[in-house]
Amino acid sequence: MDKEQFIKWRENGGRIYKYVYEVEAGKEDLRKSECEVDAVYEDGFKTFGFGYHIPFDCFEKWKMQHWSSNSYEYFIFLTNEQNIDDYLGEIKKCIAEGLQKEIRDLQKSLALVV
Repeated sequence: MDKEQFIKWRENGGRIYKYVYEVEAGKEDLRKSECEVDAVYEDGFKTFGFGYHIPFDCFEKWKMQHWSSNSYEYFIFLTNEQNIDDYLGEIKKCIAEGLQKEIRDLQKSLALVV
């Protein structure tokens, strides 16, 4: 999709949703919010409240993960034509791998302390 196609897609009802899948203290939460487009560039767009320049081909590809002291978040952008259920298996697998990596890193750190 290029700039003109993106603008036309939006004019014809195309919507962008940001999904955040979070695991915190053993609980899972999925949040969905519609993204309002702040600016359109030649190679992508920017949304209100999310400061990243996102390429037009981001849908289902542009993903971001965030690990904090007690939670793990996974961000994915989809269109109104896509279904989050098609991606939950991949998301959960990615989170599990991230948590396993954090556990291994913690075990290594503890081994150095002892």
